[in-house]
Amino acid sequence: MHHRRGAGPFDIGLAPLADTVFNSAKFVIKLLRYCALGLLPVVQDCAACRCDRAAAQAALYANDWFEALLGMIYDRMAPAPRPAKKLAVGKARTASITSHDRPPGSIAMMRWFILAAVELLGAAAPAPAPAPDLRLAWPIDCRLGVTCAIQNYPDDDPGPAARDYACHGRTYQKHDGTDIRLTSMALERRGVNVLAPAPGTVLRTRDGIEDRSIRDEPVGAVAGKECGNGLVVDHGGGWETQYCHMKQGSLMAHPGEHVAAGSVLGQVGLSGDTEFPHLHVTVRKDGKAVDPFAFGAPTGSCRTGRSLWGATSIYREGQVLVAGFATGPVQMSDIQDNGAEQRPRPGRTTALVAFVQAIGLQAGDVVRLTLAGPDGTILADSGTLPPLNHDKAQQLNFVGRSHAPATGWPVGQYRATYSVTRNGKNVLTQLSTLVL
Repeated sequence: MHHRRGAGPFDIGLAPLADTVFNSAKFVIKLLRYCALGLLPVVQDCAACRCDRAAAQAALYANDWFEALLGMIYDRMAPAPRPAKKLAVGKARTASITSHDRPPGSIAMMRWFILAAVELLGAAAPAPAPAPDLRLAWPIDCRLGVTCAIQNYPDDDPGPAARDYACHGRTYQKHDGTDIRLTSMALERRGVNVLAPAPGTVLRTRDGIEDRSIRDEPVGAVAGKECGNGLVVDHGGGWETQYCHMKQGSLMAHPGEHVAAGSVLGQVGLSGDTEFPHLHVTVRKDGKAVDPFAFGAPTGSCRTGRSLWGATSIYREGQVLVAGFATGPVQMSDIQDNGAEQRPRPGRTTALVAFVQAIGLQAGDVVRLTLAGPDGTILADSGTLPPLNHDKAQQLNFVGRSHAPATGWPVGQYRATYSVTRNGKNVLTQLSTLVL
């Protein structure tokens, strides 16, 4: 353990030690003072040279610090080993010192007294705790369950199956991130910001890819650029996050730039391999993708591990993404384009249709949608539909009347009720209303 003079900004010029007890004691006192001031790192090449500043300060101001120090020095200088003794350092700490033969040479003496000081100030204290897990804020400026929703979770199954952290199917094979989708392209066009969930440094970016649904592209059009427009942020400690499918021309961060938590990185888009506007977020630790909802979970377990999200959303085994009313039959493309705000708006003389777009439904689910008038009369009913034969990432249902009565629809509130029954129990109900 050698002290380096002129080693950098932390060097404060400790004088070389003479091979004397007096100068060695002075050196230990200096260590106490430097520790109390938080400057102990000036003694370099010493992995054990950590210290407790509070203990050092207490030792310097305690009445018995000098006696404790001298006792330690004389104990170190003893010609033969003696049993260990306890040395009180004020009220802050008790250190155990064991006698040894006197070491030859000034370098060995210096090493001895540095170790003595470290021992006196708490080298026996527990090792520093491991770096805490990354904590992530929500990465999109949207209202979860209102203007956005989690479409897909990471695939936690290492084999050919696909399974999310709750042991359900809201994922797909080898999906390594979390898909947070907007409820419509109308929101994407207005602009929804992507936010840095934690501070970090931008590593790399890509922009310039057009926002188009993969359904409108020829096969292989996005090969090698499936992520679309996006970026990667290094958060330190082996942690990094990647963001995909961002809007063309929206990226606001550049490689090498430091970003604070909550700063705008760009906007949600429709670039790359996607058919709906969403942000794909991948979290990696030491180069390996991890599940931020269940970090460290044992393989095959359900709802275990630790969440990396500062405020984890409630896992939903199916939910309504969009519900509303239209003037005729609707298609998925209509809903994905304008969401609940279908145009033209139904009136007293138009056809009247209620629709619901749901996500995350499971095989065996039984869906029903009804439309009732102001007096409670059922105007349209899908009836009890056959159970779903497989999990559904998304499904569209609608019911209604193709013509208004001759006198027009009665004035009042119309109610559309959507329900999902699973294993004989109702697991989801959504009520939508329209006033005419």
